[in-house]
Amino acid sequence: MAAFLPYALIIAVIVSFALGTVFNFNVGLLCIVTGFIALVVCGGTGAEIISVLSTSTIALMVGIMFMFTIANKNGTIEKLCNKMLRTVHGKSFLMPFAFAIVGAIVCGTGAGGMATCALMCSPAAGMSKKIKVDPLLMSTTTMHGTFMGQFTPVSAMAVPVLAYLQEAGIDGLEFKIMGWNLALEFVAVVVAFIIFGGLKLVKSKDSITIDLGEIDDTFNVQNWISLACIVLLLVAIIFTELNLGILALTLGFIMLLVSRKHGLDDGSIIKAMPWNSIVMIVGAMALMTLMADSGGTELIVGAIQSLNLGTFGLLILFLVAGLMSFYATSIPVVLAILPLAIQLCNVLGTDGIIPGVVVAICIVATIVDVSPMSNNGGMMLSSAAALIDDSTAVSKMFKKLFYYGLTQIVLWSVICWLLFVVIGL
Repeated sequence: MAAFLPYALIIAVIVSFALGTVFNFNVGLLCIVTGFIALVVCGGTGAEIISVLSTSTIALMVGIMFMFTIANKNGTIEKLCNKMLRTVHGKSFLMPFAFAIVGAIVCGTGAGGMATCALMCSPAAGMSKKIKVDPLLMSTTTMHGTFMGQFTPVSAMAVPVLAYLQEAGIDGLEFKIMGWNLALEFVAVVVAFIIFGGLKLVKSKDSITIDLGEIDDTFNVQNWISLACIVLLLVAIIFTELNLGILALTLGFIMLLVSRKHGLDDGSIIKAMPWNSIVMIVGAMALMTLMADSGGTELIVGAIQSLNLGTFGLLILFLVAGLMSFYATSIPVVLAILPLAIQLCNVLGTDGIIPGVVVAICIVATIVDVSPMSNNGGMMLSSAAALIDDSTAVSKMFKKLFYYGLTQIVLWSVICWLLFVVIGL
């Protein structure tokens, strides 16, 4: 039965993503359950799935999420948003870009894409009503802007990806991934701005200005200390070899000590942490590591290689990554596709393009998160729909977003393939 283990684990991955998509279950939890079943069926004890868990990665995720839950609860994140809005003086045609930049900063300083979208989607939808534009204009530009910050070294998306790359012996890609993701997502912001009617807003003679007089953007002591702790963590990532998970917990504890005077306590912070996301990431990483260790990755790469497509096989992987993310959460998709792409590059003898391929997978798998079938896109659509009483209009919004998401899969898969595989950037 041991010889069947790689196939069983491949089936476990497919079943986990399929059930997670259809029934909206936590993919990480499903990965642990299906991985356990596959191991037991093939003669194992199930304990193998525990042995592959990376404690340092778990500590890093918990530490960073602890810090940014405090920063969100003590008002630091909200005031940062308000400061950005003041910089555009409430001008309507600049609002989509202002929200995009705010989303990028909040996401990039550690909150992560899902948490930032949850924070930004409702204000973005409300702003679209104020400035009288298509809700999808504000929502899509805000989301693509948020994704601009998804691969800073402290973001919830980058942490597990960079941890995997380090374990795979691939170092030094932090700023290449971050830079290309920022640049291409900004292009996506501009494209969404044009597609959903932003140019009409620019050309309009009526200059709608939002009154921001009542918005609170004044930092107090706890806000300044929280911001200082975030900056210290960023500095430590770049210039030190400290254990970042423990450092994040320590900085979070300092933030908590100050915030306790304002009504926050450790119990409420721990309860508010996104444990669902932590389980999702840890479970997906565990099953993908098991599959790779058992030889499952080699089987899939061999199947693609047998098609004799050469580097076109990488384009297929990009399309698969985009399609999977269209229906699911992008973090486990990235962790699932990266080992396959790296192994395929090794088999094809194109090791030199591995850094670019890693960047491409990260971008393609996350840029389609505007899909209404994904968690982020679903939140965005719900926020926009809450402002509309007409069910027909909501249905049209869903269809527009659905087809927009599908075009993103093809568009960005081809663009990334040309940039990072054909040209070899």
